[in-house]
Amino acid sequence: MVRVLRSTPTHALNAVSSVLLPSPCRLCGEPLAELSAAPVCSTCWNQLHPQSGALCPRCGENLGAESNDTASLCRICRLAEPPFARAVAYGLYQDHLRSLIQLLKYSRVEPVAVPLGELLATCVLAIPDLPSSLLVVPVPLHRSRRRTRGFNQSELLANALARALRRVQPQIRLQLAPGALSRSRATESQAGLTPRQRRDNLRGAFLVSGKQAQSQIKGRHILLVDDIYTTGATARACSKALIRAGAATVHAATVARAQRYEALLPQPLAAATENFTAPAIAAELPMHEDVAFWRSNTTLNQ
Repeated sequence: MVRVLRSTPTHALNAVSSVLLPSPCRLCGEPLAELSAAPVCSTCWNQLHPQSGALCPRCGENLGAESNDTASLCRICRLAEPPFARAVAYGLYQDHLRSLIQLLKYSRVEPVAVPLGELLATCVLAIPDLPSSLLVVPVPLHRSRRRTRGFNQSELLANALARALRRVQPQIRLQLAPGALSRSRATESQAGLTPRQRRDNLRGAFLVSGKQAQSQIKGRHILLVDDIYTTGATARACSKALIRAGAATVHAATVARAQRYEALLPQPLAAATENFTAPAIAAELPMHEDVAFWRSNTTLNQ
């Protein structure tokens, strides 16, 4: 549950205003009980749930029937060790969480980033041996995409995450560095690409350029922030660039995680759907990079 503390007079004013000027929740359409910068009702917020089950301790992949041992790495991490120390995500990229990310990115409802950043903070604080000093780096957009969208959703999430962490754990030393990592070229949309195509699409796309950025990164523990982790191609590419620039470690944190479709099913169903292809994303969704689930029947060397 996401709670926003308000003073009593403000709370009363919001309650009166919501009766006089009711506004619908952007997810379910029900009237909001009170005015809110993020126009989503408490019922919808309360339907957000963190991931559960056995997750890979390195990348957060759902191990499904692979193992009940929480210390076991997933197959992908065993075959190709990721450059980041750990990747965490709050919930699955589906249902209300998916809709909230769409609301932020494509409907430009920027205040949604604040409660999403607070949810993300709970994941970051649960990281074992979290460094006491972190440089918070959002995944950058290319300047053409940022100009079109008007903002970088990862930067908004990083700001909200940092504020939440400072409030809950003031002893953690945080520094925001939105310009430390840059995107050198506009890349093709990742939607519909295989894991190998995603890696090829992002190869060389991220860099730490300029002496100021390099001095920020060198020797620092990095907290890399993004909205969605799908196959890990973006997190790996960004982490490689940061490690090359001298970062001590990189931890990746995303609001949502797309998991392999079959890993989310009970074992008998997973076996029965071995050749099943998940339904296509609805055409009317205004998404350019929307992938709710991905299949892992390709190898890293294909």
